Amino acid sequence: MYKRILLQSIYSFIILSLLCGFVYPAVVTGISQVAMNNKANGSITNINNKDYCLNLGEDFKEEGHLWGRKQSVSIIEINGKLVAYGQAKNSNISSKDYNESIVKNAEFMKKANLQETSVPVDLITYSSSGLDPEISIEAAYYQTKRLATYYKVDESIIKQIIDNNSSKRFLNIFGENIVNVKKVNLELEKIK
Repeated sequence: MYKRILLQSIYSFIILSLLCGFVYPAVVTGISQVAMNNKANGSITNINNKDYCLNLGEDFKEEGHLWGRKQSVSIIEINGKLVAYGQAKNSNISSKDYNESIVKNAEFMKKANLQETSVPVDLITYSSSGLDPEISIEAAYYQTKRLATYYKVDESIIKQIIDNNSSKRFLNIFGENIVNVKKVNLELEKIK
């Protein structure tokens, strides 16, 4: 009796491992390659003969760029090619170090963006995945004064670029209005 149960368990394990570990991923990958090839391959966009992946966040630090969430990205060189590894910032929100970094980030953002109002939370906290490509509309608008000053244009031009690269809530209920940081930065680079 126990031998029969043991064999059934082993067979079930093998069959489920094959189905869930190989068959299902292969079918989903095949369907996504056929149905939405561009998105399945990372939404690679070619601009001026340079490929950009718009679904991965980058830690933009230049004054003339829109800044996104704090990213935990390591960039290393392997065989002459740059490779980026993203990881979550696993800090305990009750730790002293974490809270000090939040205060430091908020002070920096206020000073850099010529603002005294409270800083949107997504500009001072780390991305949980380490690679968020979007920020809230509020966080993007918070930076318009700095960007307008840098490019010597009216703030309305910067806001228009932000609006052109934003996405509304899903069904006007779920999530929040967001802005793709990389898309905005590619548009801002055209101002120069």
